[in-house]
Amino acid sequence: LEVDILATKTQKQDLDALKRELASAQKELEKIEWDHEVLFQQLEELKKDRDEWKKKYRESIYSRQQKTNFENLILERKLSKLSMDGETATAMIADILQKANIGLNELDQS
Repeated sequence: LEVDILATKTQKQDLDALKRELASAQKELEKIEWDHEVLFQQLEELKKDRDEWKKKYRESIYSRQQKTNFENLILERKLSKLSMDGETATAMIADILQKANIGLNELDQS
């Protein structure tokens, strides 16, 4: 009978030790689950921020392309106008020289 009582005491001590280990493991699991949830929420927030920055980046690039295309169009028109003005000026000078009976060859020689 004493052997049974001693065995029961040992089993009870082992069971109490296992219960303490289980309680400790459950606390650790709860902490890990909490940390996981916090990290998951941070990840979701970072993904949202990343997507917003990507969208802003794309919009910025598109806007810059639109402005650059418009500026290029304006420059092309200015260049075309200057070219036409230059041609008109050249024609006027040639007309004046012709009326003054001055040949282009004579201007080249002087």
